[in-house]
Amino acid sequence: MGVALVAGFFSFFSPCVFPLIPSYLSYLTGFTLDELQSRSLRVQLFTLLHTICFVAGFSVIFISLGASATYFGQILFQYRDWIMRVGGVVVIVLGLYLMGMVPVGFLSQERRFEFHRRPAGFLGSWLVGCSFAIGWTPCVGPVLGAILIYASTASDLSKGIKLLSFYSLGFAFPFILISLAFNFFLSRMKVVSRHGLAVRTISGLLLVGMGIVILTGSFPLVSQLLDSLF
Repeated sequence: MGVALVAGFFSFFSPCVFPLIPSYLSYLTGFTLDELQSRSLRVQLFTLLHTICFVAGFSVIFISLGASATYFGQILFQYRDWIMRVGGVVVIVLGLYLMGMVPVGFLSQERRFEFHRRPAGFLGSWLVGCSFAIGWTPCVGPVLGAILIYASTASDLSKGIKLLSFYSLGFAFPFILISLAFNFFLSRMKVVSRHGLAVRTISGLLLVGMGIVILTGSFPLVSQLLDSLF
């Protein structure tokens, strides 16, 4: 599960998610940037609750995708070896795409539900989280796709659910942390954003490595090793 946790963390810091965090928080809460920067306990609590609803929304979708991938993988269990081989190649291509070495046209287009007027209340933030997860973004898609490919080779449904639960946790934790320390985040945002290319490169290398171990059937051994570290 450590692989999925790290994948979720790197997804958060991708160039198509990280720079938009202030806009997301402002949209979810209805607060201006100045209000978010205030140290008002009310603003901080309100922001935290909306963020929790938001991450709960995208977590539900991610976990459902993981369960579905495992379910259909079990139906096609007799072709499991082929699924792993093809899946490994696909993950390697996704990694090369992230590093800018292979053009994949459809991954360069975002497909997501747009809320022109934010649904009211905490339920609205949950719905926005669901919309965020359903949308296919150029940076999140390859990493999420790699985890789903591995989930499709899982031996039981619970493993697929656990994989995407840890992916969601890795993605959600920085969101919640930033909602608690928004001013600190803003002061460091430009510094972190400068390393967007490095994040994409590291993510791409991780996917290439992940594709190789899936292709060779050695993923369980690597996964157990990483799980022992987390």
